[in-house]
Amino acid sequence: PTNEKRKIYLACVVSRLLCGLQTTVLGQAARNKLDGFHAKCARQICGIPPAYYSRIPNAKVLETLQAEKLTTLLLEQQLGFFGKLARRPGSCPVRQLVFEPDLATKLQTFERRRGRPRSAWCSVMHRTAGNMFESASDFRACVVDAAAWRTYVRQYRRAKPL
Repeated sequence: PTNEKRKIYLACVVSRLLCGLQTTVLGQAARNKLDGFHAKCARQICGIPPAYYSRIPNAKVLETLQAEKLTTLLLEQQLGFFGKLARRPGSCPVRQLVFEPDLATKLQTFERRRGRPRSAWCSVMHRTAGNMFESASDFRACVVDAAAWRTYVRQYRRAKPL
């Protein structure tokens, strides 16, 4: 049955796929490919032909499978990991690489190479977390409590899908 296929797909494929991506910055093209792969798998599970033949958009296919875009799930995992890093003690070396002692983003001090600057995971996540809150003090107050951070991230993800 479709429901069992869905559960197996989410448990085996999606969890394995998103496992290593929570500390990676994906560009728009890579995010589109990730969502396209997810929709293609959803079409196979539901038995829906490709969009060229069936004229059914990917959003409708994901809705019939009761699934979300992989990019929104990935954003939730990334923000969860970001919050976990922020809650680590100040003596943690990983936290010292990402944050200043007051939870501000650590500025990168190196000579800039030619070409387009690469996106750093910590700066992208800090920018996203900054969009979630009105002020930095709200961010600091919420990130201390793991349960509050988790619920706030879920509300943000549902309110502002990619």
